[in-house]
Amino acid sequence: MSIEIAFVALVLFCYWSGVVQWFRSYFQLQKLPKLPFPHYPVVGHFLSLPADATIFFWVFQKKSYELATTTKDKIGIFWLFMKPNILIIHPDSAEVILKSTKNIRKSKNYNYMRPWLQDGLLTSTGKKWRKRRKMITPSFHFDILKDFLYIMNEHSSTFIDTIETGLSNGKEVDVQHHMDLLTLDIICETAMGYKLHAQDSPDNYEYALAVQR
Repeated sequence: MSIEIAFVALVLFCYWSGVVQWFRSYFQLQKLPKLPFPHYPVVGHFLSLPADATIFFWVFQKKSYELATTTKDKIGIFWLFMKPNILIIHPDSAEVILKSTKNIRKSKNYNYMRPWLQDGLLTSTGKKWRKRRKMITPSFHFDILKDFLYIMNEHSSTFIDTIETGLSNGKEVDVQHHMDLLTLDIICETAMGYKLHAQDSPDNYEYALAVQR
């Protein structure tokens, strides 16, 4: 009986310690400047998000810029219910994160890509990530990238011509879609030596459409 009581006491202690630690982190994060949307208890910024998904990115970008220009802090916070999302709003903060070899653990959102990419460089962390990152580092040396510059420029020119043609005809241009095709063209030719011409013909970007699905 005494063992059962001790076990229950240990579980309650661990649970209580976790709750206390969560509240400490919560109140510390509350000190960070919030994204300039109306913020409410429990739900955070959720009720202030635009209902139209097509303008969400632009509104979010505008509010992030507003936060970056009205605060001296180099990071901000966006609350989705009780979950904090840290915003990098200054190049100095981005530099710290991008150069770090310790803060490499991926968010849970990457788990959705694991059935497709498995535990590769994009989704792995720790020793596995460091080992694979070290293996591919020589491939991204500046001298090697210079050899691919003409390929990038060629496909970028096609991208610009496509955008300009659409705008000159008074059409609405989906820049993200064309950017996907540009990226696919560059990756295929530089990494695999294959000219896909995804930007030139709708019949050539089945792979891009498959990824989007």
